[in-house]
Amino acid sequence: MSFGEKLASLRKEKGMNQEELAQKLNVSRQAVSKWESNSAYPETEKIIAICKLFDCSMDELIGIKEKDNMTRETKNNPKNFFSKIKQLNKKKKNTNVSNFTVDDNQVGISRIHVFNYIKKIMLILSKVIILFLIFPTAILLILCLACLLFNIYFLHYGLILVYTALSLIALTIIIYLILEIFIKHILDLKLKTKRIFILFIASCVILGLSLGCFFCEITTYKIKTVEFNDLVATQNLKMYDDEILFDLDNSEIVFEERDDIKIEYYGNSLFTYDVTNGFTKDYIYGVVTTYLNSNIKAYTIKELINIYLENIKKKEIYISNNTSYREVIYISQENYDKNMANKENRHKFFTNHID
Repeated sequence: MSFGEKLASLRKEKGMNQEELAQKLNVSRQAVSKWESNSAYPETEKIIAICKLFDCSMDELIGIKEKDNMTRETKNNPKNFFSKIKQLNKKKKNTNVSNFTVDDNQVGISRIHVFNYIKKIMLILSKVIILFLIFPTAILLILCLACLLFNIYFLHYGLILVYTALSLIALTIIIYLILEIFIKHILDLKLKTKRIFILFIASCVILGLSLGCFFCEITTYKIKTVEFNDLVATQNLKMYDDEILFDLDNSEIVFEERDDIKIEYYGNSLFTYDVTNGFTKDYIYGVVTTYLNSNIKAYTIKELINIYLENIKKKEIYISNNTSYREVIYISQENYDKNMANKENRHKFFTNHID
């Protein structure tokens, strides 16, 4: 039974004429007549209104035979309606269309086609974008798994690694779910929405709880500054009357009676030091700058892991104060005062000449 025949049959069952049906659908009687003669087809909104009016599904209305085991979701699936409309449109192309007139209903069908084309284009673009996101997401998943295995292996070193492992488990599941959604979207595979939703919510809860426990645990750790107590180098300098020892303002000063200036450098085992050419002198301005060449010691991965685990076991966090050594200057009060006077005079000299 065609769409027009089915519509006429349902109308007659309700005891309605074309005029009454047209009034209920807010269209003209001529439009209803064209529908029943299969000369035109209604818009999607009118189709839905007709289904509600006659208490039938879209499949019944457009003439698709129903099966006994068909579910309600399949019966009312709009895709069936659109596929039927496409079939009817193909049939119309093979017939003489000179007697047909274009009305609002035919324009509605055209709009549906345009919408479908736009929808297909957007779907293709979304798949292309997701394709570029899959690779970094997979890399992130591998990194999370590697960190998770590391934390599980060293769990006995402290609770903070337990909470970190739980956080990584939850994060790994979340990233996996995102990756699964990406891949199934590209391949047009069916998603198990309920399973994904439950796993995602559970992972978010575990992630939140484990991060909370992590930050509570880390508050019990002692924060320590890297100390420089190992004597690594010593220098002796003689300061002349017109010189300025620049590093006096940035070093520890120890006053003692002596003619020269003694400088001691204290370091840490984390660094390596080079004591050659331990000072520079600007002969034009008479400024002497002391320094010590230092570099972070090259550690193997195993040594770094051992240092990291040892600090976790002691519940200690070490921070750096943006330096690699400590400088102690032994100087007499007389030389110190001379240095400060030279510095002040040099400042006045340059200030007057700049002004």
